[in-house]
This record gives sequence, C-alpha cells and structure tokens, in this order.
Amino acid sequence: MLLGKLVERLRGLPLEACLRRYIAEPLGIAEHLMYRPKTEGRSIIPSCYDNAIEMQMCADRGVAFSHWRPMKTPVIGTSNDGNCHYYFHDVSGHAGIFSSADALVRLCQLYMRTDDPLFRQAQQTQPDSPGRGLGFQTGTAYPRGCGHTGFTGTSIYFSTERGIGAVALTNRLFYQEPSGQNLGEFRRALNEAVYDWALR
Repeated sequence: MLLGKLVERLRGLPLEACLRRYIAEPLGIAEHLMYRPKTEGRSIIPSCYDNAIEMQMCADRGVAFSHWRPMKTPVIGTSNDGNCHYYFHDVSGHAGIFSSADALVRLCQLYMRTDDPLFRQAQQTQPDSPGRGLGFQTGTAYPRGCGHTGFTGTSIYFSTERGIGAVALTNRLFYQEPSGQNLGEFRRALNEAVYDWALR
C-alpha cells in the first residue's frame, strides 16, 4: 500500500495511470493488465462472493462496518480485497489488478530478459529479509527463481537462470461459503514440476 502511494507521489500521477503508462503500454498488454476492467462484453471471472472473509475479520476484532457489498453476490470487475475496494476505491499497490494469463506471462518474460540492475536485484533475496526479494518471494517454493502470489489463489513463478516460469490463475474464494483453503502446497508442486520438466 505504501509503495503504491510513493509511486504516485514520485511520478505525480494516480497509481492506475502509472500501471498503464510504465508497465502495461510498453508491454502491449494495456487491455489485459488494469485495475478497473470494462465488464461489458468481456469474460471476467468473479473474484469472490461479497466480503465474507473481511466481515469475519471485523467481527473477530469487534470492528463495526456497515457498507458491505451485497451478500451472496458475485464480485465481478472490482477488487476482492476489502482494503483495496473500500478504502482505496479498487486501486492499491497491494491488490486489485486484473489480468490474463498471457499478460502475466509477458510480465514474467520482461523480468527474465531485462538487463536492468533493479529488475535483476528484485528477483534476489534481499539482505536481512529471508525469502523476500523486491516485490517477489524467494525460497524453496520457487526453485532457482522467485514468484508472487495473490490472495484469491493466483501465482506466478519464474527462474531467469533456467529460462522457465509458470502462471496459475485459480480461485479459492468463488464459493458462497469460502473454504479459505491454503494453496501453498499446490503452488509449490506446480513450480517444482515446471522446474523438473526443464531439467529433462
């Protein structure tokens, strides 16, 4: 969240415009990587039903909030994340981006092919931050590489060293009664399978 605000201040543009100008347009994926997708005539998968998880979090903490989305209603074209949706109006540095598998593949390829020192450093574990790069996670779940996960169940993994990667667009929350199932083991198994395949 803080990083998003810093980007806005440094560039003098809303975060949504920064995403489009500096990432989506140069990669040719402006219609597939955005915060507020146009829902008319497009196939956009719902991210969840209402905000059952956030409602439970508020209840557990004794916090009162009365402006929830309609109950048992699919959320389409707006962020699943409550902080992003209710406080940041669907545009935040930590959540809310909609994309396609093709666009995420292109984003991974950008990191894998670049010679930019900052982009290369982002893929490495940072000093005093085990398992963390700059916006990426490192460690055993990402063999010889790095990745990033989304709360709903999405993930990306790539290894610049091996020239491989994987994009998974799954959804553990599009149920009227969210299971909250942890997808960590699935993601790890997928990444390991891709890595093992590349070694053949």
